[in-house]
Amino acid sequence: MFHVLGGGEKVATVMAEVLARARHEVDLISHTELEKEYLEERMNVDLSKVSLVAWFERHTEIRSQ
Repeated sequence: MFHVLGGGEKVATVMAEVLARARHEVDLISHTELEKEYLEERMNVDLSKVSLVAWFERHTEIRSQ
């Protein structure tokens, strides 16, 4: 698996981590499926309380409501 992760992804993952730590419900949305462990390791963040959602999953969920 190869994903380009840069500054924007770092900011998004740190924001997700901080908000989740403050007890907010956080979905981190991506256009592809990502493994949480991979993202945590590459970005040096704790996403244990963050949900990763691929865009197509989110789109399907919204349409069915």
